Amino acid sequence: MDLDLEFIIYFNLLNYKLKLNVNENEFYVLKKNGDWKLKNFSKNSSGYLITSFSFEKNKETLILKHRLVYFAYNQDFDIFKRSTTENMIDHVDRDKSNNFIENLRIVTNQQNLFNQKARGYCFNKQRKKWQARIQINKKQKFLGLFDTEEEASEAYLKAKKIYHIIN
Repeated sequence: MDLDLEFIIYFNLLNYKLKLNVNENEFYVLKKNGDWKLKNFSKNSSGYLITSFSFEKNKETLILKHRLVYFAYNQDFDIFKRSTTENMIDHVDRDKSNNFIENLRIVTNQQNLFNQKARGYCFNKQRKKWQARIQINKKQKFLGLFDTEEEASEAYLKAKKIYHIIN
């Protein structure tokens, strides 16, 4: 027998009652008539999925989907405190549309930068060599000059494994 099981997380967000269908990663809002309505999301200019809530009359509050998913699983998480560097959520696979909890983690601002796709090398025209470098604590660390692009890339990727560790 094939069972189609739904896993649901029910939670409150201020004056809203919400549920998250974990299998589909869809949010529903409880309406006054007792019906559940699917919450719509759209992409913002940065490519993140976003929705709005009216916590105060005539005032919309925008919330990113990945923050809402994380909050559904961790309700002690401060969903509204985005300005702090210790309250960031990172997409492990860098896919902004993959908002399943397994792909989300709390990181510092620096760790979030570690997970960005970066080449880490460029061609130095003056020296006619490939130059590799990596950023650590807002400072550039020179990794060397190389005859080939592949060597420079390899040096950057090796340094990334050492310096860009996310626990």
